[in-house]
Amino acid sequence: MEKKYYSETELSQILGISRNTLRTWRKRRRGPIYLKIGSDKGKVLYPIEEFKVWERKCKINTNQLTLEIS
Repeated sequence: MEKKYYSETELSQILGISRNTLRTWRKRRRGPIYLKIGSDKGKVLYPIEEFKVWERKCKINTNQLTLEIS
């Protein structure tokens, strides 16, 4: 069976950030889409496909040169 979700710990390791940073992003409504299962202390899961979409949106292409002519 194919894995569908990352845990908070897995995603923090993938991104190289702390779990607290992910928590802060959630409070500020930033970062990747997540699911919260249960109450306030419930389990947080990040759908892998949604994470991939978010990750692509975060990419910055530095190979494109923009010229401004005034």
